[in-house]
Amino acid sequence: MDDVADHVVRGVRYVGVRFSVRLATETEGRPAHAEISLDNVGRLLTSAIEQTQVGVGGTVRVSQGLAGAGAWDWSLQMDVLSAHVDAARVTLRLGYDPQMDKPAVRLRFDPQTATGLF
Repeated sequence: MDDVADHVVRGVRYVGVRFSVRLATETEGRPAHAEISLDNVGRLLTSAIEQTQVGVGGTVRVSQGLAGAGAWDWSLQMDVLSAHVDAARVTLRLGYDPQMDKPAVRLRFDPQTATGLF
């Protein structure tokens, strides 16, 4: 449920805004990603996204807790893969940078790249 009331957790004030979440989807050959969309509540939010080159490369932390408990039950941090900002909404596509799918070095010595050595 998107609670629009402000909350204080461990002395930090969190401002409540309307939001919607689309859970992670996975398709063949593409990494799973989720999407969060929230009301564009003002220049403070959009300027933060613009300063980070439309949010890409940043992270988003999603936390859940009971109202009045003063602590988070759980928290999840995801990378911002893309962002779309208009006058009404801010939509972020979230996932994980697929670092494990990338080669560790630019050039390997194997039969394809160094045929004379093998």
